[in-house]
Amino acid sequence: MLFNNAGVQYNYDFTESVIPLEKISQEININITGQIILTHLLIPLLSNNSNAFIINTSSGLGAFPKPDGVVYSATKAAMRNFTVALRYALQKNSIGVLEVIPPVTDTGMTAGRTENKMSAEELVERIIPQLRKERKVITVPIMRIFLWIAFLFPSLANKILSKS
Repeated sequence: MLFNNAGVQYNYDFTESVIPLEKISQEININITGQIILTHLLIPLLSNNSNAFIINTSSGLGAFPKPDGVVYSATKAAMRNFTVALRYALQKNSIGVLEVIPPVTDTGMTAGRTENKMSAEELVERIIPQLRKERKVITVPIMRIFLWIAFLFPSLANKILSKS
C-alpha cells in the first residue's frame, strides 16, 4: 500500500506581489509533484502484489477552493484529478486507487485555524472500515454534506469557508 498524505499550506493573499516564490514552489512540490513521482516509482513494486492499492489524500478545498489558499487548493484539485486519471491508467493492473477527502484535521498544519477539527485518530477510525468497501472516494459524513453544498450552492459554500 502507498498512502500519499503529504501536504503543506501557506495562507496568503495571492494577489500581493511580495509573496516569496519559494512558498509557491514548495506547496506545489510537496502537495503534488513529489507524490506523483513517488507513485510512478512505486508502481512496479505495487504491481507485484495482487492486493496493492494507492490511497491519495486530497481535500474539500480541491473541489471548492478558498481565497487565502489559492495554491494549496490548486494542488489538491490536481491530486483529485491525478487520482482519477491514475485509476483509469491502472485498470489493467491489480492496483486499486482510492481518494480520501478528510475534513479539517487537527494537525500542525491546521494549528490556529477553525476550532471544529477532527482528530487524526478519529479520522483513521472512520476511514479504515471504508477501505474494505472498495469505494473510489472515501470521506466522512460532514465532508459529503459540504461537497454537496459546494456543488449545489457555491455561494453558500464560499460563505462557510470565509468564516473558517
